[in-house]
Amino acid sequence: MKNGEDRFDPEYDKVRGLMASGDMGCHYGEHYPAVSGNTLAGKIWLAAMGSTRQIHEEAAAQAANDPWRVQIFENKVRAARKLRSMGRLDARKYGITEITLADPDVMPRYMETEDFVNLYSGVAYANTMGKVFNAHLTISWRDLGCMLDADAESRLSLEFIPQFSQWCRDNQLKCHWIYSNESSHNVGLHTHFLTAIPDDRLKLFKLFVAMRMRKINRKKTFLPSAFKLSAPRGQNIQRQWFRVQYLCKGVNPNAQLRHANGHDKIFVADLIRFGYESPGDVACKRRCGISQNINRKQRDSAGYKSLMERGLFNVRVLYEKKVVPLLQSEHEVWQALQLLNF
Repeated sequence: MKNGEDRFDPEYDKVRGLMASGDMGCHYGEHYPAVSGNTLAGKIWLAAMGSTRQIHEEAAAQAANDPWRVQIFENKVRAARKLRSMGRLDARKYGITEITLADPDVMPRYMETEDFVNLYSGVAYANTMGKVFNAHLTISWRDLGCMLDADAESRLSLEFIPQFSQWCRDNQLKCHWIYSNESSHNVGLHTHFLTAIPDDRLKLFKLFVAMRMRKINRKKTFLPSAFKLSAPRGQNIQRQWFRVQYLCKGVNPNAQLRHANGHDKIFVADLIRFGYESPGDVACKRRCGISQNINRKQRDSAGYKSLMERGLFNVRVLYEKKVVPLLQSEHEVWQALQLLNF
C-alpha cells in the first residue's frame, strides 16, 4: 500500500491485516503483534491495543471492572412451571379466533420506567438507613372474596397498609414498603408486598399478617391460598434484590433508560434477572406503590440519588451485596464505588 507521498508503507498493510483478522491479531499463545507506531495507522493501533500483551491485558481487566461500564443480565431466570405456563399460553393464543378486551393478555398493564427506577431507588435509600427488605407477602385477592380490582385496591389501602403502619409504630419500627399489582389466569389479581422487618420482630409480623388476612377475608371459610409470606431470618441484601427484581418482571419490554454518558441507552428489562412475564390487565388505579418515607419526594429532600438515577447500569454494582452509603456528590459516588472492590 502506498501512502500519501506515493511510497510503499508496509506498516499500513500490516495494521490493516491485523484489523481484518477480527481479533486484531491477538491470538492467545502466539506472539503479540509488533507495531512500531511510525505511521498514523500504527499509532492508532497502539492507542487501541497497547504495545505489549501485558499492557493490553491490564487495560482489558481495568475496563471489565469499570463500574460505569454497562453490564446487563444476558441469561434470564424462569422457573420450570412458568415455562410450562408460557407454553400453554402460546398454544392458547394460536387457537384464538376472536380477540376481546376481556382477555387479560390483550392489554397488559406494564410497569413503566419511572415506576421501576422509583422502586429500586426507594429500596436503595432505605438500605442506607440500615433497612433490608427481607419480607415478601403475596396476597391473592380472589381467594379473599375480592372479585373486583377496585375492591381489592380499596382493601389494600384501607384495611392493610394503615394497620401495618400502626403495627410498625407499636413495635418502634420505621414502616418502609413497596408493592406491585399483577393479574394472572390462575389466581387473578394479586399483590406482591415487600417490606423490611428486623429478625427479632419476624414472628410477631407473621402473626399480624395471618390475623389481618382473616380480618380482610370476605369468604365464608378462609382459604390458606389467600396469602403467602416468605420472611426468612437474616438481613440478606442479595435476596432482597432478587425479590425487588421479581416484583418488576412485568416491566414494559420497550422501556429504556439513558446512560450517564448521555448517549447509550439500554432496555429496562435487561436490568432484571427474571424473564418478562405478562402482568395481566390490572384495573387498579395504581400499578405499584411505595411508602412516603422513601418515595421520590422524600429522597429529593434528603439530597439522595440512587446509582440508577445517576445513570449507572451495571447489574454487578446496582445489586451489590454491600450497601452503597448515602452520597451527596459525584466525587463521593466515585469513592464509594472504588471501595466496593469489584
